[in-house]
Amino acid sequence: MSSQRELWRLLINVVLCLTGLVFGYVYLTNGLIIGWLFVAAFTFFLLVQFSNPSDYDI
Repeated sequence: MSSQRELWRLLINVVLCLTGLVFGYVYLTNGLIIGWLFVAAFTFFLLVQFSNPSDYDI
């Protein structure tokens, strides 16, 4: 069972990732190439939030 602190951390990280994605899409709709960087980076960060830690074990 996750602790309350971990759940808050997850919620804050997800909200920040979604905010970054929104900024990325806004930049893309304005024709700015930097939007692709925002979308790629924050999509990666969002996927990492929900990945299993053992996925990164070598």
